[in-house]
This record gives sequence, C-alpha cells and structure tokens, in this order.
Amino acid sequence: SSKVIESSKWDMLEYRNDRLIASTNMKKGQRYRINYVLRAETPGVSTLPALFMEKMYQPEKLIYKPYRSIESITIRP
Repeated sequence: SSKVIESSKWDMLEYRNDRLIASTNMKKGQRYRINYVLRAETPGVSTLPALFMEKMYQPEKLIYKPYRSIESITIRP
C-alpha cells in the first residue's frame, strides 16, 4: 500500500464564488488527499459540487466524481 500525500503546496490557488481552482504537480501511481472547506453564503437548499479534475495539457484525461454521501444541505438565515 502506498503512502497518501496530503497536498498543501500549490503552484496556483484561486478561490471563486462557485469553485476552488488549484494547480500542483502530481506523480502517476501516487495517492493524494486534497482538503478544502466550502462556505455557504446564501440561505436555502444547496447541493454539494462534484469533484472535477483534469490534466492541464490533456483535458480529455479527467476525473468527475459526484458527491453522493450527502445529497443536499439546508442553509438557514
């Protein structure tokens, strides 16, 4: 079993209203854990966004993984 690398060093990190964009070097065959926090700012019912990753120069190589363990969250004022 390979060691999981927790990524904390980013080549680029950009927070947007609806997403987090990050760039780092990843090595083939290595396992990574990337943690981030979402903050809801508008009251109502929200769904959690899916994970989407792609290779910078080969965007056809991608990972799309919907978040299924929690279907929605309710934000109260």
